[in-house]
Amino acid sequence: MNNLTSEKKKRLKPLPYYLTKPLSRKVRAGFIKYLVYKKCGSYIIDIPDDLAAVKNILFVLPEDTLEALHQIVNILSIINHFNKTHKVHAFFLCEQRIAPYFNNFQGANSVIEYDVSERYLFSNHFSLLRKKLVKEYIDLCLFLERDPDLSLLYLVGQIQAKIRISYSDVGSFPFFNLQIKSTDRHTHLTEQNNIMSRILGAKLSNDIQWSVSKDTISEIKMMLKESSIPETDWLGGVDAQLFYYKYGMKWMDNLIENLTAQSNKRWYLYIRDIPEDSFFDWLKSKKIPVFSALSPPRLAALLKKTDLIISGKSETFELANLLQTTAIGLFEKNELQKYCKSTPISIGIPYSIKPDEQTIKSIIDRITALAAQKDTI
Repeated sequence: MNNLTSEKKKRLKPLPYYLTKPLSRKVRAGFIKYLVYKKCGSYIIDIPDDLAAVKNILFVLPEDTLEALHQIVNILSIINHFNKTHKVHAFFLCEQRIAPYFNNFQGANSVIEYDVSERYLFSNHFSLLRKKLVKEYIDLCLFLERDPDLSLLYLVGQIQAKIRISYSDVGSFPFFNLQIKSTDRHTHLTEQNNIMSRILGAKLSNDIQWSVSKDTISEIKMMLKESSIPETDWLGGVDAQLFYYKYGMKWMDNLIENLTAQSNKRWYLYIRDIPEDSFFDWLKSKKIPVFSALSPPRLAALLKKTDLIISGKSETFELANLLQTTAIGLFEKNELQKYCKSTPISIGIPYSIKPDEQTIKSIIDRITALAAQKDTI
């Protein structure tokens, strides 16, 4: 009985949450603006000409993993820009699924995470986060979530950072000093995001460093060894779960048949979650090593050991790009420019509606061309 009572109390939210929940987002947003004004006394409306005094920077990260990874060049450019004149402390506020991607990221000093189930207006957990952030004396808050929950906006309004910058997508909130309008929607997401660093006067930093511990690398080496994959073999990966559910079993069978027909190449299948029975049976029938549900550091270590990954609109593809691992990505024609910035090691293959046999031929041709290019170097 006590346990049931305890669980019930745990599920209950503060009274203001229930009172405001029936209201429209517009009305609740107006209420937040009023509360922030009453609490802080005034809004800051101008960015100072001199940002040299900035010491503590808070990055509020997107809750979507892919969106967060597309912010890394922007984030690193801003950190490096301020570090040229003085050392800054970079805080990252993010949902707990995003945190592992940034714990070992170059430039991250403190990663503050929250559970999405605790992210709501007047959350007690968010109240504690506010108190913690206020004590850090944040000078500059960069709000990178384009479609935020109102509780995140309320939190940012209360921490009283001297400068608060967001993208214009979040709507009109007077406690942002500057709202930046994104470039053409068809432009690559990273380029859209980088407008923020450019406005702050930062030069783009492409030297991304992702720290992977020796222990994690050793774990991946052991995992490959247990799968009978020699360390010296050419190794390719396929984002199997993404493709299986998006493009179907028949197409996947055709893809794997074509890939495994190539000599001197070893392949593995990567899956994110515990597979359903039908998918699990299909995986077993392929007789190819399967690596599943790896933590972000272990996935990064695996990609470092991988010569080529075949993926699509996913964090796997973007993480491979950041790690300088050759990646072939399948994208709908209208998404290609947004999610794939074409480079010698980041190759996008477009399709209409669904990939077909011609798409598979394009993948094999690209792999052959990459192998030939490597042999001539």
